[in-house]
Amino acid sequence: MRDGYASRRSAADARWRIRPLWDRYASRRSAAPALWRFHRTGIMLSSFAAHRSLSMPTTTLIFAALLVALGLGAFAISGTPTALMPAWVGLGLGLCAGLALAFDGARKHLMHGAAVLALLGALAPAAALVIRAARMSPLALTVNVGMLALCVVLLVLMVRSFIAARRSPS
Repeated sequence: MRDGYASRRSAADARWRIRPLWDRYASRRSAAPALWRFHRTGIMLSSFAAHRSLSMPTTTLIFAALLVALGLGAFAISGTPTALMPAWVGLGLGLCAGLALAFDGARKHLMHGAAVLALLGALAPAAALVIRAARMSPLALTVNVGMLALCVVLLVLMVRSFIAARRSPS
């Protein structure tokens, strides 16, 4: 049986036999590379997501829940409708992520739509902070910085996931 799969498998087996013992076990550790990458790059969430095998829609749902909680908490404290801005972005992200989990064929398109929402969710508070950060109340400043941080981290994770999916052979 000399099809493509068998020849690839035998080449991989040969590489496995000649690779040093330390490399075999070093590639299987999950905690140490994550900590090393955290100290090297400063991004712990991407290392956590990469080593815990969270799918991107699941990660997006977590960030959507955090954004909704941020918006509802700010609205409960202030009572102004503009405090709900993170909640609206979170609802849109949650909708895209939920549909991506339900419809596997449309996952790529829905996650790209969620990436656009995350980008818009990062640009809105960034513009507000640039224009009127000095005149904001402490609550508004906290909500805008929190929304900016959550959306930027989610966008970075999404871009890294898109790059990894593009580079994967299947």
